[in-house]
Amino acid sequence: MTARGIRNNNPGNIRKGDNWQGLAAEQTDEAFCVFRSAEYGIRALVKVLLNYEKKYGLNTVRKLLSCLYLSFCQK
Repeated sequence: MTARGIRNNNPGNIRKGDNWQGLAAEQTDEAFCVFRSAEYGIRALVKVLLNYEKKYGLNTVRKLLSCLYLSFCQK
């Protein structure tokens, strides 16, 4: 079975909530955004990461991973 993020063209597994550019007309996943193409999903992921840098000062891979996977930052 294909991974959910790949199936949804959403490599960052961005949850629904914002009106991202490039969202597919039909949102087939209950929890995560489905993008028209991987390029739109990557674009959204880059925007999220840039926002984390501005908001939380996450400017290294270690800091980003701590935030994303170890609940380091306030969400």
